[in-house]
Amino acid sequence: MDKEQLGNLLKLLRKRKGLSQKELADLLYTSAPMVCKWEKGIFAPTSDMMLRIAQFYDIPVDYLYFPEMALDKLGNPSPKDEETEEMPSDETLEQSTSVVEREQSVFNLPPEKVEDTPSGETQKRILKTVHWPGVVAIAVIAVIAVLSSAAVIAYDTMAGTNESRGTASAEGYEETSELDEPVIVATAEFGDYALLLRLYDGQYESVYSLGPDFGANWTGAYELVLIDLHSGAVISQYPLTEWNEALRFQESFALHLMDLNSDGCSEVLIGQYAGSNYNLYKMYYIDADMQIGWYSEIGDLLISSQEMSPVLEVVEDKITYSFYNNASGETVTREIDLSALELD
Repeated sequence: MDKEQLGNLLKLLRKRKGLSQKELADLLYTSAPMVCKWEKGIFAPTSDMMLRIAQFYDIPVDYLYFPEMALDKLGNPSPKDEETEEMPSDETLEQSTSVVEREQSVFNLPPEKVEDTPSGETQKRILKTVHWPGVVAIAVIAVIAVLSSAAVIAYDTMAGTNESRGTASAEGYEETSELDEPVIVATAEFGDYALLLRLYDGQYESVYSLGPDFGANWTGAYELVLIDLHSGAVISQYPLTEWNEALRFQESFALHLMDLNSDGCSEVLIGQYAGSNYNLYKMYYIDADMQIGWYSEIGDLLISSQEMSPVLEVVEDKITYSFYNNASGETVTREIDLSALELD
């Protein structure tokens, strides 16, 4: 991904909305210095922020992964678009970022650090006059507000503007909305390529009953898609039909590519919740011809991990993994010989 071109695209989209960097930052729940760094090509937004940005501007998320093509479709910035607001200096950016970091860490500030702010008698007077129960109450309210906002953002990010349907039950409340376009939930970039995990037929569900599905869920038929980052061409696609059921993911995440047997081909795990102490995974590959497949002979892997795409270890030419067996109360370690990864 060309960060400079992505920055140009993000700037063009913002200008056409008539927004300042500060206004956009407030709407995306980020900071103005971070928006500035995106537009300068210093940083690229995270994958979940990419989804949020695409939803905000009502554009396909692919535009953000292929900014050159998007700029061609949207038209290059006009002279008016090129007029820039005064950008903060690098020193100002560092100062602004440090302020944001300090604000974000305020609830973890140790007592001795408080004396590093206002000093002397002024500090003593402040400490004596602060009504601490009130401060605690305000902090609790602020945390609740942040969590509520996060839930709204999660819904808006991937559910889009589809009409939702709510259903009440004895277990709780569920809200669903059908998706009218594919949603990318996981990505991995390597060289000139990107591997995407895409929901191409499914729905968004917001589950309010306690359990493993509590919160946001994107459920349905998924596929792995390999694309060329320069041309945007789809090189190969692989529907994940071997699961024999709808897949469910609750947040965007990174796909972790591995080359476990050092043959130049890539392996990747994709998992689903299977129990309180482990997930169920299947292993996929990208072969030398850039085609995607599934290691059917390896089958299902039970691994104690919180990640949907963890990294495996190789010990003495064997892939090792483990999970906690609830029935026996013991950790079970299993091995896979590297020869199982050989492709015809």
